[in-house]
Amino acid sequence: MLNSSALPVVARPKLRQRLASGLRRLRHGLKLVTIRGDRSSQPRPERRPRSRLQACLERFRRPPATPNADTLPPSLRARVRLISVTGSPSRTWPMGRVAGASAAARNLAASGSEDAGQFHRVGPALIVALGDGIGSTATPGRASRMAVDLTVRRLNNTLEQGENEIEQTWSQVATEVVDQVSDCLSGSLGTDPAVPEAAVSSSTLCFGVILPHSRGATCWWAAIGDSGLGVIRGRSLFWLTRRDRLWTGNLGAPTDGVPYPAKTWEKGCCHLRPGDILFAATDGVTRFVHANERLSVDHLRLSPGSLTQSCAELADKCARENHDDATIMAAQVRSSRQRVEAR
Repeated sequence: MLNSSALPVVARPKLRQRLASGLRRLRHGLKLVTIRGDRSSQPRPERRPRSRLQACLERFRRPPATPNADTLPPSLRARVRLISVTGSPSRTWPMGRVAGASAAARNLAASGSEDAGQFHRVGPALIVALGDGIGSTATPGRASRMAVDLTVRRLNNTLEQGENEIEQTWSQVATEVVDQVSDCLSGSLGTDPAVPEAAVSSSTLCFGVILPHSRGATCWWAAIGDSGLGVIRGRSLFWLTRRDRLWTGNLGAPTDGVPYPAKTWEKGCCHLRPGDILFAATDGVTRFVHANERLSVDHLRLSPGSLTQSCAELADKCARENHDDATIMAAQVRSSRQRVEAR
């Protein structure tokens, strides 16, 4: 053990000075410069060079920019509509990255898109709602917009009462959402004298609530019809909805939807790890993803552009190839450390 009393009296102040100087540099994250002779009473600090890995991590930890059409290539900007987050002045979700895009098929562009989607933030929670108007009915675009808007309002009121209402009684909450949307759709669209009662418009409906926690997030979801919901983990894709495959590529079989779904609809809960991507998509996208899962996963996760640009490119490609409206919404969960650094 070093005994300070054994050191010469003259050497003690120099040692204290060097230790204090070294501690100051360690506190500021600076590299300690070797002291030589008496020239280094205050040595010049040198910044530690950043490695390539550190530079990549810093870019990844930066908070995501608000979805903006100006960041897209001009040719793509004119063909897609971006979906941003409502319920927040910054239009972002600090618990993760969100992106959504919708593209109308060229043969349906004149009548307007039949798809509708919305992100809505309630505190740390995020609501995801997506609808696709059934084209064989009278006003499919109006039906999908009303279904999504009513779903978001109902879930927003439930979340304002507390997250426990979602976690403990999700099955009841989802059933009440579907019933309320069905009543409003049938009442508002059925009173139009120009629309026969048998031709009241309907829409598929896919919705969920993402509740973040320290180990990732929990998603409570429900789906009616051929709009699909899945989770991308690593380079694998896990489908939460199973019934959307029943209508994939089968245009002769009518899909289910609101108001008053005739078939059994799906609902459940899944755990999202940090880095997972939850995505919801209409049949214009799910048909392509079912046939090209690896290509779609790599495009969303490994594309050099932003998540917003990846969704916009995928929606545009599906709309042009499938001749159908295509909408995709994606939410990627951050780790707890990344959430703090993004604030």
